[in-house]
Amino acid sequence: MKYPGRPRADAIRNAATAEQARKIGRGWLKRPRKDWEKIRTVAMTRAIYTQCQVHPDFAEALLATGEEDILEVSLYDYFWGLGRDLRGQNQYGKVLMAVRDKISDS
Repeated sequence: MKYPGRPRADAIRNAATAEQARKIGRGWLKRPRKDWEKIRTVAMTRAIYTQCQVHPDFAEALLATGEEDILEVSLYDYFWGLGRDLRGQNQYGKVLMAVRDKISDS
């Protein structure tokens, strides 16, 4: 979703491991789509929801967290995680909780 219609998107999709996909998609020279800042949370929400549909064991594990807050304690990511000082946005945790609420209603 970050690099639609570009050769990099196919390389990420066809990477053998998640680590290789991450390496291909990272770096300041690799410009993402112009609206990436606006749509990245929506894209992640769709990806996690789809993962729950395709992998019921993932959905069960997510539902097993109950009502507790889910925190992404990432030392370096202040958008998706909490960052070193725990003052980040925790968007990944928020996405997981939103998907959990959606699948628990179904």
